[in-house]
Amino acid sequence: MKQLAGILSLSVIAIQLLGQTYQPSWSSLRNHHTPEWMEDAKFGIYCHWGLTTVKQLDGNGNKHLRELIPLFNAEKFDPAEWAQLFKDAGA
Repeated sequence: MKQLAGILSLSVIAIQLLGQTYQPSWSSLRNHHTPEWMEDAKFGIYCHWGLTTVKQLDGNGNKHLRELIPLFNAEKFDPAEWAQLFKDAGA
């Protein structure tokens, strides 16, 4: 009997949910409750720095990765500058 009541309850909920259509509007966003954890969450940044990055530079698109190895160096890399940039962005 409990199983039947559970199935009936889930069916009623499913039917109600199927009857609602999402409307992409500002008013629907205002009705959405944002969880507290999301309000406190940080913005994440992922960086990839490698030979494929050098390949994106002008004139390197058709070169084999082996040819780009000498161009891949850290002459202008400033980790403190990157960290500040990410911090300023909200990460």
